[in-house]
Amino acid sequence: MLFLDYETRSRVDLKRYGADIYFADPSTEVLMVGVRYEEVPQVMGAPPTQYPGYYISWGLFDDYCFYAFGGVIPQTRWIDASALARFLGLPGSLEGAAKALGVVHRKDPRGKRLIEKYCHPQENGEFLRLEGPDRLAMEENCKQDVDLLAEVWRRMMLFTARSVFEEWQVHQRESFWLVEQMNQRGVPIDRESAQE
Repeated sequence: MLFLDYETRSRVDLKRYGADIYFADPSTEVLMVGVRYEEVPQVMGAPPTQYPGYYISWGLFDDYCFYAFGGVIPQTRWIDASALARFLGLPGSLEGAAKALGVVHRKDPRGKRLIEKYCHPQENGEFLRLEGPDRLAMEENCKQDVDLLAEVWRRMMLFTARSVFEEWQVHQRESFWLVEQMNQRGVPIDRESAQE
């Protein structure tokens, strides 16, 4: 299992414009990727693309990042852990699922501040340089998120019968991807006119 957490930045507002426009914009870049496929989490510029097992993330954002920035693996080797959590009746947020599973975790308060400071452009459209102690703090925050994801996954597997996981893999996961493909395609509209 390879656990992933991307930290990106862009001049495009992801919530306002969606993933397609966000990743198509030339200003969108990867700051770092938290990866854990051994015992110790690492931060790197890009994840391994030759890993033979499953790639696991929380939500589809990391999946989109992986493909948008050149990763190529069969979709069957990608698992959205939040989809499995919701299937099991757990909260959809990583922190909520962790709490429900009894994982003691305190979100690093520096993470939100650093994301606000470095992942959004300044008024002039430029980004601040992420370096020094702030870079180290952002890397630490990214590693903590990957560790939390790995621990939540481990606990979900402890409480999930193998037959239930296999049922989800074969049937529910495929339905989830079909719905996501429809959501990605959306309804064609004139975005510029709709915003005025």
